[in-house]
Amino acid sequence: MRPDAGLAVRRPGDRVASGGRVMRADLSAVFRPASIAVVGASDRDGSRGAELLANLRSIGYSGMIYPVNPGRATVGGLPAYPRLSDIPGPIDAVAVGVDQATTRAVVAEAVGLGVQAVLVLGIGYAEAGDEGRCVQDELVAMCRAAGVRLIGPNSLGVWSRLDRVSYWLAPGSPLPLSGIALISQSGALASTLIEPLSYRGIALDAVAATGNEADVGAGDFLQCFAEDARLRVIGLIAESLRSPAAVLAAARTAWARGIPVVCLLTGTSRAGRDAALAHSAALLGDAHVARAALEQAGCLVVEDLAELTEALVLFSSCPGGLRAGLAVATVSGGGAGVVADVAETVGVELAALDAETVKERSTLLAGRRVANPVDVALAGDVPGVYDVAAAALAADPGVGTLAIGLNLPHAADAVGSRFYADQVRAATRARAAGADVVAFSFVPGEPDAALRTAATELGVPLLLGMREALKAIAVALAFRAAPTEPADPGPAAPTLWNGDPAAWDECEIRGVLSAYGVPVAAERRVRSAAEALAAGREIGYPVVLRILAPGLTHKSELGAVRVALADADALAAAYAQLEVVAEHLTEVTPRGMSVQAMAPAGGELILGSRLEPGLGRALIFGWGGVWVEAFGRPQLALLPLSARDAWGLIERQFGSALDRARELADLDGLHSAVLSFATALAGLPDAVDTLEVNPLIVSFGGGGGGGGGVVAVDAAIALTAPARP
Repeated sequence: MRPDAGLAVRRPGDRVASGGRVMRADLSAVFRPASIAVVGASDRDGSRGAELLANLRSIGYSGMIYPVNPGRATVGGLPAYPRLSDIPGPIDAVAVGVDQATTRAVVAEAVGLGVQAVLVLGIGYAEAGDEGRCVQDELVAMCRAAGVRLIGPNSLGVWSRLDRVSYWLAPGSPLPLSGIALISQSGALASTLIEPLSYRGIALDAVAATGNEADVGAGDFLQCFAEDARLRVIGLIAESLRSPAAVLAAARTAWARGIPVVCLLTGTSRAGRDAALAHSAALLGDAHVARAALEQAGCLVVEDLAELTEALVLFSSCPGGLRAGLAVATVSGGGAGVVADVAETVGVELAALDAETVKERSTLLAGRRVANPVDVALAGDVPGVYDVAAAALAADPGVGTLAIGLNLPHAADAVGSRFYADQVRAATRARAAGADVVAFSFVPGEPDAALRTAATELGVPLLLGMREALKAIAVALAFRAAPTEPADPGPAAPTLWNGDPAAWDECEIRGVLSAYGVPVAAERRVRSAAEALAAGREIGYPVVLRILAPGLTHKSELGAVRVALADADALAAAYAQLEVVAEHLTEVTPRGMSVQAMAPAGGELILGSRLEPGLGRALIFGWGGVWVEAFGRPQLALLPLSARDAWGLIERQFGSALDRARELADLDGLHSAVLSFATALAGLPDAVDTLEVNPLIVSFGGGGGGGGGVVAVDAAIALTAPARP
């Protein structure tokens, strides 16, 4: 990361340029202003204006501070001014801590004076209803017309200990710099992390509570923080993705620069979505799609605030993530078993110990069986046993990270404190063998003072809570193992889709998919019994016969399809039957029939797509039919799709069955089909909301080598609903 990384983001008028490249503008007026005016500044204890002024001073801001209060000659020992226009010098930024009615006039005055950034901390805007939204829209229009950046409203503010500037309604911290930045639409949720971390001796270096994101949003701050070389990790709490393209582009910047972005999505349940709407006047939409998009852009998604907290703590000490191969040492056999269970639940794999390591540990543990996690307490209270155990585990060729599991976060007496601290000190022996070191407690709680001191002095991250810690370790292992930058999807393919999508029937759709390289069962369009019989002879039996008509769905329910036609007699009889069915179809116009080769037996897959507002087109990949029960929900990825992305879809969908699937099925062919389908989606007109291949049959060979095949059978589209007036 270059040392002179600036704070640059998009201009409000240039959200996304052609080709999807995010335009950037300067936010230095927010983070490095030469002067700040505080509107509503006051000496009244507990008032918003008093807090803003006090926090600017406590954080060490060195620029000019101009209190604005028409009823006071001085505030906080500084000259106060009735209006912004009365201030004798130039103003870079204005923090507005007054009511909504006054704010409108203040922003208009600020815009006229050439102020570069305005922070509105009040409430009662879009989150409160239509009337507040109208006022908010007016503020945005004024600011954008003049190129002024507007932060908020409905925001607790912004601070940067790195730049010694604060527009926050809470005091700064004298604690050492941590390298942690946090972006949260909710200031209250940000505070939920800030205060408990401070008890652990950790302070965030930069915080942005984005509020309603009327102009400057999470993507702007994420881009800003991603380009700051002083930061090690960025936390993102998102109730919505108001500007998805900006957030994803900024996440990719962070990924390319080696800065982990740990993201918590809220509003994933129905009740959560309703609360997000009421709180921040935005609806997340399909959280599954949003999560897939964030992960594809390199974000590390966690499930709750506790997991987010521990991940930030871990990355603060280990910004590059953790080395592959996790070994856990505990002082409890029961605890070791629980660790193993929870590790599997959160998706972290424990390293298989080398035979020499097992032999050495077994000797130390009086011949008892050794596994990972290792119960070191089996050796008894032997001086130096933890030093020896930690060193041996770290020297194992399959171990890259050693985690010390502690029974409790807080010891009952001085003896217990020394006991836990000694375990952490012993773990640092692992560093000599090149392993990373982490300590964690089995349950959350206030950490023991001696333990925390030892961990801080030795630079060992101390995590609280088994599940939360193991999840943090999982994402840190994943970050270290991930590629250093997003994959290149390659050049765009030419568009082969032509005509009005409303006039496409499934034979035309399959024909275009075939032209893009999706393997499709052999097929002929026919308009007479004679043509059907000729097609049957050419394709070879058994075959399937379908009525073709744009918009025709649920063919089985309508009796518009016949399958497994074994010979010419069966085909001729089926054709006669479907002619009668076609005559009685009232809502569609038949355009002949399709004779298609019968697909071989195999597993049924679904390849589909959805047009996601603000995100583009998402590809859906999963198992269909009874396979859904075995393999869970489908996988998602946003276009464009790289070869690496396509393999990721397949690997996640098969999960632990991947190696067996490689033996039985043509996964290379499946990978090619997924990529070809993605290419076809890229050229699909926006008039098409969904395109689905269902089923995509994967047939399984009998013995190793992936002897099966892949073939698309059915295909259908759904048109985009017309916009509401």
